Amino acid sequence: MDEVKERFFIKNDDEADWAFEKLAEYKHQSEQLESRRDEFVAKYQQKIDDWYNPQSTSVQDQINYFQGLIEEYRLTKPDGKVNVPSGKTSVRTTKKFIKDENALLAYVESNHPEFIENTSKVKWGDFKKTLKPVNGKAVDENGEIVEGITTQEETKVTYKPNMTVIGLPESEVSDEN
Repeated sequence: MDEVKERFFIKNDDEADWAFEKLAEYKHQSEQLESRRDEFVAKYQQKIDDWYNPQSTSVQDQINYFQGLIEEYRLTKPDGKVNVPSGKTSVRTTKKFIKDENALLAYVESNHPEFIENTSKVKWGDFKKTLKPVNGKAVDENGEIVEGITTQEETKVTYKPNMTVIGLPESEVSDEN
C-alpha cells in the first residue's frame, strides 16, 4: 500500500521560526540562481553577438551594394522605374509637414478655432486622496457616491525572513508574493 504523508502545519513560534529559516535559505538559493543566470546570459549574449554581427554586417553590405547598382540603373530609366522578372522598383513621394507648435496654435486659434481641442483630465492622484471606499463604492468628502468608480479589497502579504540570523546576506530582491 502507498504511504500517505500528512501535510505539515506550523503549530507554534519555534516551528514558524524554523519555517522562516528555510524560507531564507531558499530565497538565497533563488537569488544565487538568478545571478548565475544573468552571468550566463551576458556571456552567451556576447558570443551570439560576436557570431552574428560580422555575418549581419557582411550580408547588409551586399544588400547595400546590389541596391546601389539597381538604383544607379533606375536613375537612367526615363520613367525612373525598373520592372524585370526578378523584381521591380517603386517610387513613392510623400509630403511631410514640419510644425512649430506655438506658431501653429496661435494661427489656428485665430483663424480656424473649430480645429482646437480642449482636453479634460481628472487629477487622479489628488482626487483619490479625497475618496473613501464604502461597500464596493467610492464616496467623496461630501458623502456622495462617485460614479464611474468601484472599489475592491486587496490583501498583499509580504514574507521577509531575517537572512542574517542564519548567516546569509540580506536579500536585495522583492519579498512580495
